[in-house]
Amino acid sequence: MNNRLLLAAVVSLTTVVLHAQPCAPAGDEISYGANDTWIGYVYNSTNFTNYVGYVTEGSSGNPNFYQTFGGSNTTYNTNGCSINTNYFTVRYKLQKTFTNATYDITVGGDDGYRLSLDGGATWVIDNWRDQSYTLTTHTILLNGTYNMVLEYYENQGDNIISFDIQSSCAGSENTTTYGTADSWIGYVYDGTNFNYYRGAITQSLNFYQNFGGDNTTFFTTGCSVQTETFSVRYRLRKNFNYGSYTIVVGADDGYRLSLDGGSTWVVDQWWDHGYNETIYITNLSGNVDMVLDYYENGGGNVVSFNIQNNYILPVTLLSFKGTAQNNLFNFNWVITGNSNPNYFQLQQSNDGIRFTDAATIAASNGVPFNGNISFQHQSAQTEAGYYRLKIIDQQGVITYSQVIQLKQNNSNKLQVFPTVLRQQAIQLKTQQLYQNATAQLYNAQGILVWQQKLNNVLPNRQIALPIQQKKLASGTYVLSIYSSNHPVQSTKIVIPAW
Repeated sequence: MNNRLLLAAVVSLTTVVLHAQPCAPAGDEISYGANDTWIGYVYNSTNFTNYVGYVTEGSSGNPNFYQTFGGSNTTYNTNGCSINTNYFTVRYKLQKTFTNATYDITVGGDDGYRLSLDGGATWVIDNWRDQSYTLTTHTILLNGTYNMVLEYYENQGDNIISFDIQSSCAGSENTTTYGTADSWIGYVYDGTNFNYYRGAITQSLNFYQNFGGDNTTFFTTGCSVQTETFSVRYRLRKNFNYGSYTIVVGADDGYRLSLDGGSTWVVDQWWDHGYNETIYITNLSGNVDMVLDYYENGGGNVVSFNIQNNYILPVTLLSFKGTAQNNLFNFNWVITGNSNPNYFQLQQSNDGIRFTDAATIAASNGVPFNGNISFQHQSAQTEAGYYRLKIIDQQGVITYSQVIQLKQNNSNKLQVFPTVLRQQAIQLKTQQLYQNATAQLYNAQGILVWQQKLNNVLPNRQIALPIQQKKLASGTYVLSIYSSNHPVQSTKIVIPAW
C-alpha cells in the first residue's frame, strides 16, 4: 500500500470513529422548572424514548409561551443533542404556586398535546392525536402549589406547542339572592354543572330564552360565555294567592324546577336531550322560593318557563248571622272549606235598600279559612239596622249574603225624653249605673255647644238636663252621653223655633 492510500484509510477510519461518538444530553428528565420557567425534556421519537436534552420556556413572572421549533423538517438544538423536527416529543415540567382564583388555561398544538396539574397522574386537557394547530381552554379554580406537566408530540409536518394561563373573568353578584316582583335573576356559569360563575341576567316571570343561538357568545352583567357548555340557575321569590297553578317548563338540554329553594325538585329532566316540556300542577300559597336550573351540552340551547293560575270557583257562603249589644254588632259567617276569598266587606243600611261599606275584612293573603269567620263592628246605629256581607274572591267574582236586620238590646240604654225640646228640661233615665258620665250637645256642624258633667247616673233615677237655659238656636242637635263603663249613647234632639 502506498503512502497516499494509507493516509486515505486513516482519515476514513477517524471519520467513522468521530461519527460514532454518542450524544451526551444534559438534564435529569425529572426536575420541575420554577419561577415560571418550564423545563422541557426532548426525545427523538413520538413516544418519549431516546432522550436528547432539555430546553426552557417561559420567563420570570410569565409562564406563557408559543414555540414553533424553527419550522418543519429542520434541526432543533437542545442542551445536549439536536433533533430533526419531523418526529419528536417534549415533556415540559413546571412547579407553580397559584393564589386562590379561577383561571383560564389555553393549550394549543400541532400535533398532539395534553396537560396535567398533578404530575401526570390525570389530564385536565387531553388532545393527544394527529391534528393541525388546535386550541383547548380549560377553566379551573386553583389555590396552592401544582406540579404541571405539558406533553407534546409531532408526527411530521408543521410543529407548534403553546401555553397560556390567565385569571378568569367572574361575576360579582351574590348568587343566593332571589329575584322579586315577578323578575327572575339568572346566574350564568361556564361549564354544565355550575362550574365557574360569569355573571347575571334577568327574565320576566314567563319567558322563553334561546341565548342568541348555538355556539355563540352570550353576555351577562360580568363576563360572557360560549353557548355550547354552560349552565344557568334562575331564582325568584314570589307571593302566590292560594290556588291551583299549572307550571310548564321546557329546555334543550337538562332542566329541573324546585319550589323550596332547591331542596327538592318537582320537575327533574337533568340529562342531555332535545327540547321538551314538562307540565306540573300544584296548589301554591304565600311566598315560594322557586329555583329553575338549566344546562346546555352542545347543539341547540333553549329554556322556557310559564305559570298560570287555574280558575277558582266563587266563594260558597253557607250562613251569615249577627247580634247587637250596646252599639257593638257581632257577626259570624260560614263559607265552604275550599273557598278562596280575597276579602270581605260588611255593608250597612238604614232602609234595607241602599247599602254603604261599613268595614273591610282581609282574607289573610288568600290562605283558606277553616270555614268559620267572626267579626265585631262598633256603630252609631241606635235602633234597627240592616246588614249584608259582600265577598270578593281571588278572581274578582262578587257574592252577596242575604240581608239581616239587627235591633239594639236596650237593657243598658239611657232613655232620653223628650227629643223635641220646647221649654221643659231633657230627662235621662237608665236601668244600670253610668259611671263618671258627661253630657255633650253638638250642633248640625258637629260643634260642641253645651256640656255638663253628670258624675254617676244612678239606675232607676231620673235626672234633668237644663239645656233650654242655653237659649240655643232652633235646629237639629246630637246629645251624647259619655261614661267610663258604657259605650257612647247618642240621640237626636230637635229645638223648634222659640
